[in-house]
Amino acid sequence: EFHIDTIHHYPDIYSSEGLKKSYVVEEFIKSFKSKQGQFIEVVKLKEFGNALFIDNELQVAENDEALYSSTFVNSSMKLSTSNSSAAIIGGGDGGVARECIKNGFNYVDWFELDKEVVEACQKYLPEVFKNINKSNNVNCIWGDAFQNIVSCENEKYDHLFIDLNDDPYCINLAEKNMKEIKRIVKKNGVITAQVGSKNKKPKQVESWINTLKEHFGNTKISEVFIPSFDCNWNFVSSLNK
Repeated sequence: EFHIDTIHHYPDIYSSEGLKKSYVVEEFIKSFKSKQGQFIEVVKLKEFGNALFIDNELQVAENDEALYSSTFVNSSMKLSTSNSSAAIIGGGDGGVARECIKNGFNYVDWFELDKEVVEACQKYLPEVFKNINKSNNVNCIWGDAFQNIVSCENEKYDHLFIDLNDDPYCINLAEKNMKEIKRIVKKNGVITAQVGSKNKKPKQVESWINTLKEHFGNTKISEVFIPSFDCNWNFVSSLNK
């Protein structure tokens, strides 16, 4: 077991029997279980700065988060430069919302389940979260995103970003709600999802590609190397034709 009082190397859950990897921890800042049932940890990593772990998996590290969030948003903007409106499903660390502000979106609806994740990032990863609180363009909508988007009007958003956890459950959840996602995105709007790493989970990435291709008939994949993840990370975009 991992005991924060005695061990100062946080194991990477993607380690194998033949290759053990871990993060060097300088400080354990906070850990708790949220009301939504997620085990949340904020730790200071020697190489990557303050970092958020959820259920023992690294979600974001402040020193290279911008690579993730900027590639995510730019992948969508390459297919359409329209920036009137955006929706974010997930993305509790705030990086995608920050990049939407940076790209001049008039307003952003941010659908997030776990308020405690957002509050932890706001407090302990302020560089990731910067400018969001100062912006009147971001509207946080708490609760189950897929229940909440049902009340959205048709063709509301130029861009929709799906930034859910990196697991098969979330693919299935998005798949079940893809008709609603398609309904609220404008014609020629863009849906972009973070789909994980082809290096670590190729079947998962392929599943996302197939899901989006089935519903939209087209996909474009982007990739960036994230040092703290120690792999290339992928984003898949589809144009809502």
